[in-house]
Amino acid sequence: MLASYTYSRSLDLQSNGQTNASQVPMPFNLRSQYGPSDFQGTHIFNMGWVWNTPELRTGYRAVRAIVNDWRFGGIFNARTGNPINIHLAGDISLTDGRPQRPNLVPGVNPNLPRNRPRVEKVQEWFNTAAFVNPPTGTFGNVSRNSLYGPAFIVTNASLGRYFPLPWEGMQMEFRADAFNVFNTPNLANPGTQLASNASSNGNYGVILSTVGTNGVVGTNGRRVQLSLLLRF
Repeated sequence: MLASYTYSRSLDLQSNGQTNASQVPMPFNLRSQYGPSDFQGTHIFNMGWVWNTPELRTGYRAVRAIVNDWRFGGIFNARTGNPINIHLAGDISLTDGRPQRPNLVPGVNPNLPRNRPRVEKVQEWFNTAAFVNPPTGTFGNVSRNSLYGPAFIVTNASLGRYFPLPWEGMQMEFRADAFNVFNTPNLANPGTQLASNASSNGNYGVILSTVGTNGVVGTNGRRVQLSLLLRF
């Protein structure tokens, strides 16, 4: 068994093109873009294991043939959410610099309790009432990537066994792999675009999907794979 924990802190002006636009709202004040990197995960824990089942040396030969020589392994990964950037839908500053950001309402906490039911988190991940459009011709005071999205937890497991074949150096391997074996629903980041009209906010603060282990996998439901491999 191997395990690792990482505490990370990464700050930049733009995260290798991952920021939602390559432009900056205030090019004369690049310091306003300085904030957590898009890919930052503050707390990251990984654990992997492989267990060869104990060998049964007594009892019926048929039973020993069935229960011996199995190998069980898995990988567990958990990390806190990536930053999210609250931004405006329009050109409030009249400079055509995008993406512009809103003002924070004084005295209003933008973070909502994390111990709420999942259905409430999906409907409103952060406190949408904490942000408002700044006056026309001005820039907002909210910094880039000021909030964090949902955490990510996944467990993958495999069970397999080698069967010797009568030919020298040849083996047959049976494997059963389960990805996200506990079917944990990992929520994607919410919508972060604040419209000038509240009735046009649409997906603002709302989570519409789950997310997989990478950008190619758009969902993270449990998947099971059975395989039979001939090794020679």
